[in-house]
Amino acid sequence: MADCSYSNDLVLALLGARLIASACGTDELRPEHLLLGLFPGDDLMGDGHSLQVLLGLPSSFPERLKAGLFNSFPSAAPKPIVHGDLPLSTRATAMIEQASAFAKERGDPEAGPLHLIKVLTEQNEFCRTLEAAGLTKAAVERALLLRRVQRGD
Repeated sequence: MADCSYSNDLVLALLGARLIASACGTDELRPEHLLLGLFPGDDLMGDGHSLQVLLGLPSSFPERLKAGLFNSFPSAAPKPIVHGDLPLSTRATAMIEQASAFAKERGDPEAGPLHLIKVLTEQNEFCRTLEAAGLTKAAVERALLLRRVQRGD
């Protein structure tokens, strides 16, 4: 992976994505699982600001995202649980590496959930689903700027 460390929040999101992929019965962790792992409904930012609040998303966002992904990506729909450590798909690996490179390019100390969301919003197959659920590219840009201001950069 790219030469950048990962925030604890991103590591937790990736672990959540693995659990989701396993629950979906897939043989690998795919980008749609990464998306679902980023919005577990609890405080992923570690400072009282959930991604949902930071991005200005409605409370219905997680459910709308799931519905949209389940319709667009059948592999994201729940199936019998498969046990074992699922590998990352080639696309999921590439997206995590892009998030890491994006964080490094911005001068951020580590890649976090917002960097991965930024990369995922740039993917055509997710853009419409995310916008239909209430997440826009502009909201991601605002949240990234806010995080930079909060860090004092």
